[in-house]
Order: sequence, then C-alpha cells, then structure tokens
Amino acid sequence: MYTPQRSFFFLVLLALSFAPSAWCLEIYAPRGPSLKLRPVVAHRNSSLVPSIPARAFTRDVRPLALTLRKVEGAGIGSGGDHALSARLAARGTVGVVAATFSNQLYNVLLAVGAWNFQVALDTASSDFWLLSSTCSTAQCKGQPLYPSAYYSPTFVGVNSNLTAFNESFADGSAVQGFVARETVSLAGFQVPQQALALVQTSNSTLPPKVSGLLGLGFPRLSGISRSTSNAPPIISSLVQSGQLAYPLFGLSVAPQGTSTLSLGAIDSSVIPNVTSIEWLPVVPFSPAVNGTSTSAYLQWAVQLASMSLNGTAIPLHPTYPNITGPSPLALFDIGTSGIYGPYQDVAQIFARIQDSRLVGDGVWAIPCAGAQPLTLVFQQKNITIQPSDMLIGVVSGTPNMCLSWPVALAPSSDGIDWQFGSPFLKNVYSIFSYGIDGIEPPMIGLYPLSNVTTSTQAPQVISQALSAASATVYSTLPNVLLPAPTYTTPPYLFDTLAPSPTLGQLPLSEMGVSTYKPLITAPAITYLPTVSPPPSVIVVNFTDRSGVVHVSTSMLPHNTAVLGRPSGSSRTISLSWTSTLFAVSAALLCSALAGLFVI
Repeated sequence: MYTPQRSFFFLVLLALSFAPSAWCLEIYAPRGPSLKLRPVVAHRNSSLVPSIPARAFTRDVRPLALTLRKVEGAGIGSGGDHALSARLAARGTVGVVAATFSNQLYNVLLAVGAWNFQVALDTASSDFWLLSSTCSTAQCKGQPLYPSAYYSPTFVGVNSNLTAFNESFADGSAVQGFVARETVSLAGFQVPQQALALVQTSNSTLPPKVSGLLGLGFPRLSGISRSTSNAPPIISSLVQSGQLAYPLFGLSVAPQGTSTLSLGAIDSSVIPNVTSIEWLPVVPFSPAVNGTSTSAYLQWAVQLASMSLNGTAIPLHPTYPNITGPSPLALFDIGTSGIYGPYQDVAQIFARIQDSRLVGDGVWAIPCAGAQPLTLVFQQKNITIQPSDMLIGVVSGTPNMCLSWPVALAPSSDGIDWQFGSPFLKNVYSIFSYGIDGIEPPMIGLYPLSNVTTSTQAPQVISQALSAASATVYSTLPNVLLPAPTYTTPPYLFDTLAPSPTLGQLPLSEMGVSTYKPLITAPAITYLPTVSPPPSVIVVNFTDRSGVVHVSTSMLPHNTAVLGRPSGSSRTISLSWTSTLFAVSAALLCSALAGLFVI
C-alpha cells in the first residue's frame, strides 16, 4: 500500500542507493592517463660538511645551497602554530602571503591545480619544482606530494612528459624529474599553464610539510625556460603580463616573528616612508661562453662598496677586478641560512677577532662572547649584522667556542664574491624590482631596520640568542692549528670577448612589460604600491568604571589548508575491474534493499 511516509522512506533509500556508487566513482573513477616516467640522472656526491652548505657552480645557473641542519619547526596543518597565517589572500593587483620559518628556510603556501603546498623561497634560483607522488626516494616520504596519477583538468603535459629537469645544489644534493604545466595560485594571483618541474628523484632534504622550491630569480637563470618555449618563471609570468601593480616583490624576514612575501607592492607595515629606501642597480653579466641568452640579467647581485667589523674596515678583493670592476659582487639569497665570502677577505675578518681559529672547510671558530657586528655599505647606508646573527652555533665539545659566519669559499667562476642569506636579510626589508623593458633597469631596494655599526649586544644577550635558537653544532675542534688553504682562480665563466655590459643598462626583454610607468628611477621617488598583511594579533584597550585601563591581547583565527596528498595514502586512483565490480555491486545492493520496502 502506498503511503506518503513509505514514499519518503523510499526516496531516502533511493538516494542512499546512489550514494555508494557516487562515493565509489569519486574514489575509484579514472583520473586520466598515468604520467610517463623519465629516466633520472645520478646526482653527484658531496664531500662538504652537511650542516655547512657552500656554492659550487660551473654553468650559467646558480641554484641555492640548501641548508640541511635539522631544527624543530611546525608547518601548516600542524595545529596551534602562528605559521598557519600563511594563506592565500586575493588583493587585486597586489598580494601578500605570510612566510613560515622552518629548518633555516622560509616557506609560503600556494596552490598547484586543486592542491595546496608549502614551498621554500629562493632568490638565487628561478625554477619552481615540486615533489610528485612518483618520487620513490627517502626524501619524498611523508611529504605532501603532487598526486601525479590523479586527473587534473588544469594539467598540461609538455613533450609527453619527456622534457627532463635536473637541478644540482652546492651541498651535493640534486633533484630530477620532468617539465609540465599546471595552474599555480599564489597570494591571490593565478597563472594558468605555468611551467614547473615535477620531481621523481630527490636527495635534497626539505623541512617537514614542505614540498618544493620556488625560485624568484631572473628568466636567464631558469633551466625550465631554456628547455621549454614560452616558459618564464612564475613571478616573471606575472611581471611580463602586467598583472602586478609594479614589477617587483618584497621580502620581510623575521625568524622569530611574521615574515611576508609581497607581490607587486611593498609591505607598508614595515616601510612607513619609501624615500628611506636605498636603491642599488643589479649587476648585468655578459653571455656565457657559447651561450645563447639575450638578457644581461642573471642574478640578484649588486656591488659591495665596503665592509667593517665593529667599526674597523676590512679590505675587500674582487675575484676578477679587471672584468667586474674594483668592487666585489654580492648575491642576496633567502635560500641560504648563512654568509659566504672569498678566503682572503674572510681571513681578514677573523684575524681581528681574538682567539679565532680555522677549523676546516672554510669555517672559523671564535669565543662565543667575542662575536662582533659586521657592517656593510653598498652605497651610503650602513647595514649591520648583529653579533648574535654572526654565530652558527655552540661547539658541543667546547661550549665556550662557537662556529661563526662568514664561511670562506674558493673563488667562483661567475665572479660573485659574497653570498648574503638570512643573517643579513633579517636586518633589512628587501625589494626586488625586475625593471621595465627598455625603460627601467632591475634594482634592489634595501630599507635598513637599524643603523648601528658597533656592538650593542652584551655577552648574556648573545648567550640567550644561542639558547633560544637551540644552536648547537655537534663537532670536535681539531687539536692543531690548520693552515689557510690556497686556491687557483678558475677561468671566468662568461664571454670576455662580448661587449661588456654596463651597470644600470636597460633590459631589452624578459622584464616588466613596457606599459608600466617607471617609479624607481624617477627624479624623486615618492610612491610605490603598498600592501598590509592581515594582523595575527589584536590588542584591545578599554577603561573600566574606576578609570583603570585594561589591555587584552588575542590571537586572530587563521584558515588552515590541507596540503597535497601525503605519500603512503591508501586511496586507489585507478579504475580496475575489481573496483568497478565493487561500485556496481554496492549500487545494486542498496537498490535491492530499497525495493524491499516498495509496496
């Protein structure tokens, strides 16, 4: 007998009868063809101390030196950590995203296709690579991975996934994979069909929950751009298409606070007055020998005018003074946790610190209480690195001694003498402007956060900083004094027969589209687009009836993000005959059960 109640019950069961099949099809439905695997190239071995990265470059590419020192850190999705503030925020033609600090790297949240990932920032490379689910090496285990076997409607193959990607790092690690295209979303911007590398083999150790590397360098530095047509790096894609309010990005680095990456604008919460920014022209490079690049701009490198240790001048010696000029070249690299320089200059620094000693691999040990501030001048402003930032860590077997920055390196064939990582960048707000084709050259803006040039940190402050950072190096100092090594300067990497580029020369291509109006090289810069990151803390002041002022501080809630598809997931992603049978059987069973109640 038909009744309204039975009709309703039947409809509910009918819906449930479709639910298992719909659920099964969601889990087991085919997601497109499997990605073809590309044979990988064996990585080179390293003889370097793992915790002390160094540069070793032999081609027209300068990837970052990944720091492998293990420290405690939580990533997005770990719960309760302020790092959860790293989230996408649409802001029109400007954008800002919080950067989290973990294992000496700064990481941001972005989306690739339908999946979210954290990736490490690097200003010394240009390619974007991401660990994929086809990666079988130990360094990929437990990390959120790009699910290669899932069908993504925004994925576009390149050369049937046969365009190889190989990136080697100065610490001896390497990644291999293939080039593909996907939609990438970062800080509110979306770039369809962005070229990236999906990594299948890696021995580069990334922090927990970090899945890849986002290079912020010039297109000339990109291996993907050389192997694939119309494939600029992601920031260059935004710059060349005019999507940013201005062709630049800004970095605020604060290991113990809130760090930000801003796109198209500067962070107004850090820089109240743009006229206080010091602008430095980026150094152009000649083409590599037998190279085909048409751009002169390769690295975020500038000329270093002078250096002093606690007020005492340090003589500086460029590697190729007859080619690059009398001033050393300095690279700004957020992808490294240290400071590196040429042996002859680094030795002069430590000669001025009492009881310092060379302990191997270009590393010096000094009395922890004897650390001194290092002041750099690029044009006129003093930028000082505090003593606590100059220390790598306490030597475990000799607790009164610390390993110290800078670390000395052999001469580099690209002519870059100094490499300044986070110990320097945390003392400035840095702005990286790509320039405008035919109108404005690439520039780096530095806003010093202090003008101190002599030591203001008491020994107890240095000790507290080391303790807070849990900075201990498990090492034993040698029992004898080590002699300074000798090196032979390698041949210059670039073509000395080509016309020499000039400082401040205008780019012809690959930079900001010519529709931008120049702001930085204007006679008097008074304006740049600004953006403010969302606050993480709210402070409320109120006065009660008795006139007493109360202060209330609260953490603002943050959105969380599910990162990628962790390796080891048990969800099947192919439609086999068994899964098909299961889906059909579930649907028929529920339908039959529903039919029992139909009268």
